[in-house]
Amino acid sequence: FFFFYVYVTLQNETSGSFINFFFSVPHGTELEKKWIAYVSLLAPTENLFNVALSTYDLSLTLAVAENSQMDPKEYLPLLEDFRTQSSPAYQKFKIDIYLRMFQRAIRNLSELDDCWNEAAEIIKRQNLYTEALIKVCELCANHLMNKRRFEEAGLLFKRANNMTMALQCYQSAQNWREMIECGQIMNMEKKELSDLLQKMIPHFESRGKFMDIAEILSFIDKKSNMAQIVEYYCKADAWSFAMNHAFGNEELTKTVSKAASVRYEQILQSIENWKNLLEQYCCRLEVVRQNKENSLKAAIKRFEDHDLPVSEVFSEISSAISDISKFSTVSTASARRRKHIEKKKKVLKEGTQYEDAALLNALKDTISLIDSQQDELIFLLPTLVAVDAVEEARALQTHFLTLLNLAHKVIGIAWPTHLSAHMIPGPLREIYRDKNGIIRIPEENKMPNRIPFGNLKINLYNEHLMYGVIPSFLM
Repeated sequence: FFFFYVYVTLQNETSGSFINFFFSVPHGTELEKKWIAYVSLLAPTENLFNVALSTYDLSLTLAVAENSQMDPKEYLPLLEDFRTQSSPAYQKFKIDIYLRMFQRAIRNLSELDDCWNEAAEIIKRQNLYTEALIKVCELCANHLMNKRRFEEAGLLFKRANNMTMALQCYQSAQNWREMIECGQIMNMEKKELSDLLQKMIPHFESRGKFMDIAEILSFIDKKSNMAQIVEYYCKADAWSFAMNHAFGNEELTKTVSKAASVRYEQILQSIENWKNLLEQYCCRLEVVRQNKENSLKAAIKRFEDHDLPVSEVFSEISSAISDISKFSTVSTASARRRKHIEKKKKVLKEGTQYEDAALLNALKDTISLIDSQQDELIFLLPTLVAVDAVEEARALQTHFLTLLNLAHKVIGIAWPTHLSAHMIPGPLREIYRDKNGIIRIPEENKMPNRIPFGNLKINLYNEHLMYGVIPSFLM
């Protein structure tokens, strides 16, 4: 049976672990000759020669040829040609081509930088497009991994069916979902995969990614980690997930109730802070715009009454409101100037040239925070009701709807549907500066009363909050 196994292995030219063991006998020894003599009785000489050659060991191949009574005219020139190849990878490639092992030939040739044309010809001739694409993906993945672009590298390693490297890249990228997928494809033991995921939890903890931690713990062992899972869902403000996992468990429901009450207090404080900021910014914006409107009227009147140069008119007006009496007529198109102006538009300081722009930016940021808060309230309000905190839920919804009404009013003031000249952010001289950098007052020495600005609508009203997350009979 043993010799039959050797014979079948050699016949199929599969040089696996048995062949590697078989040909690990020291070269030139009597034992090697005996092994070759025995195996020669079981397999054709050509098959034995090819299997030896497929190990890329030319000394072993020569010994097989000599002890198999092959014609030296057949194998000596061939082996000599292989030996003359300077690059080991190219030598293996030539051997693979001789053995018609084209997929291995492509893999070996891919290690060389100057043989792409030769590789392309083999790919085309042997129709090896799929194998070539896999190898290219693997090469590209290695390049991306060296560049520390682990997410992209992992994707290409998966495409190349190299799940071990894909798992390694996704671990470096902290992408636990892809790690699980790769581990399952590799039939990795769950404990081994869970240990890898467990090591990632401190990383997510330090970055406040509590939702990820909860889901990782659910994968590792949902039953034994249930208390932690609920706590992390509460930390992530994922109230619907927390309630679903706490359902039917009094202790876990208390955990959710306590966390929801703390969050209720935090949001009430945020609502008060946002309300104060909206009122503060909006009132100051109206003052700045009124001052600019008065300055604009004074500038036009001064220009008409005294026939002064435009630059002098705006220089005096600008100095009165910004302590700047000198300005340049250089075009505003330069990148450096634009960058400098953008920085000024974010500085909230009274009396600066771009104070109105800074106020608009501050209002936009505040309103964006209010808008995003609604996403959580859609789930927090029902959670408060579910844990018998109905009064808190009612108060929270009422206060937030009041804030939404205020925000809607502020939007109408800050971003009106029609824009007058004094509402354009920035100093007056920039409003009147043309594309050549020259300050000009338009024809008839005045601006139109209103400039159409389109119909700007920012919808802050969430349907769930407006029509009530809390049942009407509880209101």
